[in-house]
Amino acid sequence: MFRYAAKRIIRGKSNFFALFLSIALATTLFSGILQGADSSGLAMLSKVLKVSDVDIVSGALNRNLTKTSFREVHDAIKKLDGVAAVEHVVRLNMTSLVLNGANTTLPITVVSISNDSNLFEGINGVDYLEKGKIYIERGSRNASLFSPGENKTFRISTYNPFGNIFDFGYDYYNLTIGSTVDLDERVFSIATGSYPLFIRAIIIGS
Repeated sequence: MFRYAAKRIIRGKSNFFALFLSIALATTLFSGILQGADSSGLAMLSKVLKVSDVDIVSGALNRNLTKTSFREVHDAIKKLDGVAAVEHVVRLNMTSLVLNGANTTLPITVVSISNDSNLFEGINGVDYLEKGKIYIERGSRNASLFSPGENKTFRISTYNPFGNIFDFGYDYYNLTIGSTVDLDERVFSIATGSYPLFIRAIIIGS
């Protein structure tokens, strides 16, 4: 069989060489495309690592985490090899009641960080965060509805997982409005959960 194949190749050597050359060119071109893609991917990864100081973002959506379990998770991740720093933020949807004397409600998002957080470096307008105070992001479209020093009632939806399916309710908190603050783009993206979009915008230059 091999002898027959050799004869066929010898007899049609012009076609054989043409086919061989086309395959060789296609292989070379394909290899070049792969190498180019690898180079582009490496360049993109290098750029991401340069502009990003956060490598992994993990969330616990709809989980009943206590302050103690937050600290346990924080400390466990911090002990892993290669981990330089760990940050945790608490993001909660609330409702502000009775705005400007009217019986109205306004949905808001509250983000909580500690005073020793590295994210605090990206917050301007306040020297430290006081417990029990709500600080308003200056760029918010509803910032004008809140005045520093006034008390507001905030409502949080609750559910008892150990009760029946109708065990929904509300908790109410009276909190004082602190000053307005400015957040840099990095802190704002982390606080709102849009950090991947922030990195993407930097990479594409938008």
